[in-house]
Amino acid sequence: MWQSPSQRNRALAGAKQRERDRLRRAIHINRVQVELHHASPEGPETVIQARVLLNDLNPTGFNLYSTQNLSPGVTVTLVLNEPRLFEIEAKVLWCQDQPSAHHILSPNAYTYRVTLELRFADDTKKVEFEKFCQEVTAKYNFVGGLPKAA
Repeated sequence: MWQSPSQRNRALAGAKQRERDRLRRAIHINRVQVELHHASPEGPETVIQARVLLNDLNPTGFNLYSTQNLSPGVTVTLVLNEPRLFEIEAKVLWCQDQPSAHHILSPNAYTYRVTLELRFADDTKKVEFEKFCQEVTAKYNFVGGLPKAA
């Protein structure tokens, strides 16, 4: 008797409930330190400190925050130490200074947003990194389990 006779109203109520559940799901953002090794023709190799969000990891490329400006087109070696060690060659596609208006307590200021395109030496490393990205997505991004398909 108290249920709405209209299917439309029940559908709207179900959609509202799904939206409330989606908004209550916790977002976990985990970041890790990485190193970018850049070999310049003029001098020795430079090591640039950077941070990558595990939520952004992708087998083709991803964004990270760097302490120094990098020119687009430059090739760097990305060294990811945790949660697993990977050394991957990457090309800088984009870099822009994005200073934060908020005070962030950190010994380094990661003000440069850098987009990298990954380049794998062989297919085995690519497959291994793709598997790693899937593991990271399942472990860190969806703590309550992977979302159900609609």
